[in-house]
Amino acid sequence: MPSSLNEVMGQELSEELLAHLFALLGLEHPASLSTPTPVDFRTFCGVCAIAERVLGAKWGLLHAVESDPRHLVEEADFQQLQAKLRKINSDDLVLVKLLNVIQSA
Repeated sequence: MPSSLNEVMGQELSEELLAHLFALLGLEHPASLSTPTPVDFRTFCGVCAIAERVLGAKWGLLHAVESDPRHLVEEADFQQLQAKLRKINSDDLVLVKLLNVIQSA
């Protein structure tokens, strides 16, 4: 998957970035696996979307989010995130962490 992520991101991601991404998603880094685990297309698209959003913003791989008018809509969507997370009793700590990282990205 790392080589495919490099293609999607348009540059080679460092081991630090890949390790951060896989830890954030609660996945084992593919380099640590003895045999690669295949992922379906939908999962790969999700990983790519998160990589683009989180890594792009955090490490300056993409243009500034503030220059995109969609930023205001996303900001409004995320303003209620903490209240919504309190309403649902989520035991999925990876999901909660991921949503909080996306909110701050």
